[in-house]
Amino acid sequence: MEEIAMTAPVSVVVQTQPMDAAAPEGHIWTNKGYLPIASVTKEQVVKDEPEVVSTATEYRLDGELVRRDVNLALKPKQILNLEAQEL
Repeated sequence: MEEIAMTAPVSVVVQTQPMDAAAPEGHIWTNKGYLPIASVTKEQVVKDEPEVVSTATEYRLDGELVRRDVNLALKPKQILNLEAQEL
């Protein structure tokens, strides 16, 4: 089997914000349109999974998730092999 070199971090961006519009001052684009940043709560969620570390920034309005930005960092194959050998 051919070995594939992984690079980190890897970002995937799904853009739903209108590309031709700039956010109004002090606002953030959400699935409910533009909302004042002060009206949403922001939380960072980090998950260390076997092949990737994901870091998500979640924005909530009254407890409802209205935006989630995610960054993924793939773990190099060598690190995965070392972890498997330790088990």
